[in-house]
Amino acid sequence: MYEGSRKTANAKRILGMVERGDIVGYTSIQTWDEIVWVVRKLLGNPDSVQAGEKFHQAPRGPKGADSHGLGGNPS
Repeated sequence: MYEGSRKTANAKRILGMVERGDIVGYTSIQTWDEIVWVVRKLLGNPDSVQAGEKFHQAPRGPKGADSHGLGGNPS
C-alpha cells in the first residue's frame, strides 16, 4: 500500500476502529511470524523479540472481549 492511496486510507480507518474498540480485529500467526522474521533479518534477534511482543499486545477489539473477540468473563 502506498501513502495517500485509497487502500491506505481504508486500512488506517479500520485499524483506528479496532484501536478504539468499535470492531474486533483478527490476524493470523503468519502475520506475526513475518513481522518477527523481517525484523530479525534487518535488526537482529533482540529487536525481533521486542517487535513480536509489541504485536502481541496490539488492541484486539471491544473492551471486555476475550482473545477471540467474543466477550465473556475474563476469569
